Amino acid sequence: MHDSKEAVCRRQRAWRARQKVKREAVALAAKAAHKADLAARRAGQGLPPIKTGAERVQEHRARVEAVQDTKRLESWYSLPSLTADGALAYLQELHPTEPIDSLLQLVGLLQGRCQKHNLILNKFVCRDGVESARIKRAVLFQCWAQLNGCEMELDAALLAQAMAQAEQREQIDIPESHPTWYRQELARILDFSQTMLGDGGYCRREPLP
Repeated sequence: MHDSKEAVCRRQRAWRARQKVKREAVALAAKAAHKADLAARRAGQGLPPIKTGAERVQEHRARVEAVQDTKRLESWYSLPSLTADGALAYLQELHPTEPIDSLLQLVGLLQGRCQKHNLILNKFVCRDGVESARIKRAVLFQCWAQLNGCEMELDAALLAQAMAQAEQREQIDIPESHPTWYRQELARILDFSQTMLGDGGYCRREPLP
């Protein structure tokens, strides 16, 4: 009695499945042998072993996190907020040959401008200046507003994404125009970003994506 067509098909499928498993096992064995041979040759040459894909991904993530931590420590909103003595000590590290009187005068100037523009006196301000901090704040505000589609109602859920975008930009985006209008628009964005972001307290609580 002949097997039914359905039974024959089942046996053929089972046979093909077994053959596939065998082929995969042979391929895996060959791949493992090749890796072992390559590792032995690298060891003989005094080279480190080849990293796995998972190890490379983990190292990449660690590098990204380190960069983000550095940016977080060096941004316009970064803590700690320095006292006058702390700012003076940091400025002396940056400018060891500068007279102490000049640095003291600079500290006083920075304190006054930080208070005026609602910024914290931190290492970024001491190193790059108050105007650079204001520009970085305005760039972040622009990125945040663009993600929201408006400047008045800003979604806190989009702040981390805006912060990541702002890290890639250095200048406020203002179209080419008449100089008077440009100055007015620049002043508006600087002032509005101060109102919406303040000294960056929201940024300090927001993890970068």
